[in-house]
Amino acid sequence: MSAFAIICSRSAKPDISPGLVPHFAAEAASFGISIFDQAVIVLTSANYWRSLSSGIEAQRLLVKANIRTASTPTQIDSLVAGYQADMGVL
Repeated sequence: MSAFAIICSRSAKPDISPGLVPHFAAEAASFGISIFDQAVIVLTSANYWRSLSSGIEAQRLLVKANIRTASTPTQIDSLVAGYQADMGVL
């Protein structure tokens, strides 16, 4: 059962059997929270990473294209350093 399914089914069945979602149950228990709350965390994290990863990929492709047009090792080093600085703020 997915995190989305857990959240959708909660209104129909507020008590989700840990046997149906053992991974969620184990993680929720380790944090001392409900299975529903763990599902919310998983979905929130997934949405965050989806938006963040597209920005990372766009930046990576831009730097890659710029490196192809660089004519000296110093230019490449500068591009890489800039990329690393940009990624450091994430």
